[in-house]
Amino acid sequence: MNIHIKKQAEEAWNVVLKAIRDIGGYKSVQFEDPAIPLTISCLGGWITLCNTLTVRSMGITEKEFKRNYQNISKLKEIKNFPHCVGIFEAHNGIVEKIEIVRCGYLREVNK
Repeated sequence: MNIHIKKQAEEAWNVVLKAIRDIGGYKSVQFEDPAIPLTISCLGGWITLCNTLTVRSMGITEKEFKRNYQNISKLKEIKNFPHCVGIFEAHNGIVEKIEIVRCGYLREVNK
């Protein structure tokens, strides 16, 4: 396995955990890294991830996230990646603001 992709998966997981803590499942979010929302979709979506992540499930969810992220990251190009829908948007059908989550590791990769 490519060490760079493994490291990036670890950093992406940390970005997601921070977004869960700081933003939560009620707000919709757009991650700067296009592989993250697709990975979250594989885990059931933003709302599900935020609502089901517990201390007991953390290890399993982290492994699943990293495995899916690494596979998705191998894709040559990800176009039209979706934002992650929060509870407000899911219930109301619209959202006034989508929180943007920056991924510092992408800047390191693109140098």
